[in-house]
Amino acid sequence: MKRAIVVGAGNMGRKWLRTVRDHGGIAPVALVDLDTDLAKRVADEAGLADLVVGSSLERVLATTTADVVIDATIPAAHREVTVAALRHGLAVLGEKPAAPTLAEAIALAALAEVTDGTFVVSQSRRFNPQLAAIHRWLRDGAAIGAVSARFSRGPRFGGFREQMDSPLIVDMAIHLFDMARSIVGRSPRAVYARETNPPWSWYRGDASAMAVIEFGGGVDFLFDGTWAGLGMDTSWNGDWRVSTDRGTIVWNGDEPAFVQAGTGEPVQTLPPLEGVGESLPGSLSAFVSSIESGVVADNEIHDNVRSLAIVEAVLASARSGGRVEIDAVLERARSEALSRAEEWGLPEIVSVLDRWSSVTAALDAVRPGAAVR
Repeated sequence: MKRAIVVGAGNMGRKWLRTVRDHGGIAPVALVDLDTDLAKRVADEAGLADLVVGSSLERVLATTTADVVIDATIPAAHREVTVAALRHGLAVLGEKPAAPTLAEAIALAALAEVTDGTFVVSQSRRFNPQLAAIHRWLRDGAAIGAVSARFSRGPRFGGFREQMDSPLIVDMAIHLFDMARSIVGRSPRAVYARETNPPWSWYRGDASAMAVIEFGGGVDFLFDGTWAGLGMDTSWNGDWRVSTDRGTIVWNGDEPAFVQAGTGEPVQTLPPLEGVGESLPGSLSAFVSSIESGVVADNEIHDNVRSLAIVEAVLASARSGGRVEIDAVLERARSEALSRAEEWGLPEIVSVLDRWSSVTAALDAVRPGAAVR
């Protein structure tokens, strides 16, 4: 039985604490939050009154034996939490994004190599029995030509999201970009994007965007999204269309997908794949399984960096108005990580980053499904 420390007692921390409690192969031993009174209430509400509670991960680690850290803190705290856990030899499952910036995520990938540690980012929307059915159908010999997703909702969050510069792209679209990576099964090559803000928008920053993400081999992904939609909401998973040489898949994100082999051909339902854990439980099960099997998990930090790179490339393209190469974005981020390693208290990553022939080559060297290095 793996022992887990959950860091963060906010909304996501509550969800993760209950998920760990109910899993069966992992048990919570501590809950960390700056507000220890809140942490105690959350632990009590979860029926875990005996849980160790502390305001600092470092202090809890000094007195508590654990194997795993679940990071449910705000993005600004992700680097500090992950660094502490990896240096203490604990595997980390962290909420997205891996870090506030691509440079910090690349620094954490380098630290995982230095410590020979495991850091996986929970892109929980990948864990969906309907999406798993699409994957199974595609992997049975279909050649993808194009993928598109439309996302339109009008949530009124209040708070920080409505003040962000690019709320849709930074806080939401990464889910769909990551899902597109999983569907296509290739690494992104380049991006062309445009951000806008509808006249009626209640967001300060741009709440709508369109992006074309090139995956190479003639496969593109078209994203069309808004967080200022008024009516006719799509699913939170988006509304998808996948064109292949064996037919076209459509999926509304909430119900089983359909596939049609050609005009006039019967429409077939793709039944959800049984035995696939959904959302947080599925993400946690995959993480635990990867630790126990010694196999690199989907969205291990080297893999997940590519999803975060799409976000930064989309933002760069929207600012410049031009096409942005993913490799160039990755190399700029490596340069920033090298220049700020000392500032971040990570001098040990410099030799690793210098040793990489390229960021792309370093990411390719740690493949999901392969044996852990």
